[in-house]
Amino acid sequence: MNSESKNDAIKLFEEYSVENPTDTKVQLQLAYLYNERKNYTKAKRYFENVSRYSTDSDERNKAKLSLGYLNDYRMSLSPSSVDIYFYNYYDVDQENYISNFVGKYQYRLFRNFNTGIYGDVYLDSKSRKNLIYNDRYVEAGGFFRYNFFPSLSFEFRAGYVRLIDKDENKFNFKPILTFADRFGHFPVYKDSKVKSQNFYFDTYAAALYDHKYKNFFGQAQLREVLRYMIRGYSFFEVYLKQNVQGDSEQLDYNNYGDLGGGIAYTPNLKNFPVFFIEALNRFYFVSNDRGVFPESSFQFRIGFQLTYNSPL
Repeated sequence: MNSESKNDAIKLFEEYSVENPTDTKVQLQLAYLYNERKNYTKAKRYFENVSRYSTDSDERNKAKLSLGYLNDYRMSLSPSSVDIYFYNYYDVDQENYISNFVGKYQYRLFRNFNTGIYGDVYLDSKSRKNLIYNDRYVEAGGFFRYNFFPSLSFEFRAGYVRLIDKDENKFNFKPILTFADRFGHFPVYKDSKVKSQNFYFDTYAAALYDHKYKNFFGQAQLREVLRYMIRGYSFFEVYLKQNVQGDSEQLDYNNYGDLGGGIAYTPNLKNFPVFFIEALNRFYFVSNDRGVFPESSFQFRIGFQLTYNSPL
């Protein structure tokens, strides 16, 4: 390696690893060498071996940290990938369970432009045709997305939808402009060089037209988060949250603001869901069809969120 004969080094390390499979120090070197040569499949395999089987905590930390960077880099290079967003919570005040799942398989046609198929499901346990808490539907179809830059994107979806409370099936299309970014320090893995306490701002805004409801929607959300890194992938968060949402049809249950905060926790497992508890005060901007504003309500939520991105 010192004489830059890395092909010979790889060959010798491979032969040695077959005879000495417990020597994770050599496997870590192999992972770095394959990563330099852009053989990410083999680099990932050796990093995973070290993170699982090494008895040296420093080696495990290096391997797990490298796996995180490697996955992000592979995402940027891979022609296809899978994205999953799964958000669930139980609203104690409403005695209502709300769930939203969005899954995508996407293929990169060219730089910053992706296309693929999607599935979108929004459900709750309490809405009825004559008492709607949330618009419930099941939808599937195709999409394309263009990223102007990492935090700003435009997506166009078109597919087939089942409107549960309207008991109706129809074609739908949905253009969506989204901004999402984090400002500050938000480590995802703790090693000896990472601070235990970290502060960041989590921002999200979206504007869209949803043809199935013939309605324009807008949403903006801000969270101020203090993250305590515990060990490895595990962290504990305390946060404040502000959220505002509206629509062009001026439906009372779609026009409101939330103020509150919560706590979140995830164990030391990569890609594991984040568990959260929130307390929010919701107030409404628009009256219902009887000219009465819905009463402000206190909402106590217990739930989990899974965000998963993987190159194929």
